[in-house]
Amino acid sequence: MRPPATVTLHDTLRVALERMRVESVRELPVIDDAGRIVGFVDEGALAHVYLSARPPASTRTA
Repeated sequence: MRPPATVTLHDTLRVALERMRVESVRELPVIDDAGRIVGFVDEGALAHVYLSARPPASTRTA
């Protein structure tokens, strides 16, 4: 049996999204350096962070 899919506090948004895609899951536990679960991240939270970091469509240049 393989270990469950997780992300660390140091992983990027891209790593988390790719891991979710590969594992076909919508949520992943987030672990600290000692391997303890410190939280969970889901697709909605990642989408929120991504969209918050981008300028609104009306101010973007082509």
